[in-house]
Amino acid sequence: MIRAYLSGLLLVGLLSAEPLQAQDDGTPAEKARTFPTLEIGAVVGPFSGLSIKYETSSRKAWDFHSSFNADGFVGMRIHSLSQSAVDNSPLTFYLGPGVLGGVSDSAVFLGPAAEAGVFFKIEHYRIVLQLMPEMEVIPHLEGRILAGVGLRIFL
Repeated sequence: MIRAYLSGLLLVGLLSAEPLQAQDDGTPAEKARTFPTLEIGAVVGPFSGLSIKYETSSRKAWDFHSSFNADGFVGMRIHSLSQSAVDNSPLTFYLGPGVLGGVSDSAVFLGPAAEAGVFFKIEHYRIVLQLMPEMEVIPHLEGRILAGVGLRIFL
């Protein structure tokens, strides 16, 4: 049941996200990078857990977060991100729509989400600061804004 639910969640996220398009890939150093790229790491905050980022270009990426605990909470967030690097700086800002879902206390939850933040590039590492507004619409209407700090390694 959980596998079918998570597959449906992924499908909803893919269908609701902004289409990926080829765009200018920014600076010469960014143009020299080979895409797609993959980053993996952890985020600490109210939605702590595994963080995976799949970049299709220097300006577009998919972001996946998963979190779970011993009390039976299992959650996932998927976002389609637009990124903008600051010239001559290790900073990149990003923003994008997404979807969240999971199981908590044996109840399924689902709703729209978004992610906005900045990451700092340091060699093969990314230090991530992010805000994640979300609104649960199933099983009841509830909104909140979460924040997190993370570290991902560029593979």
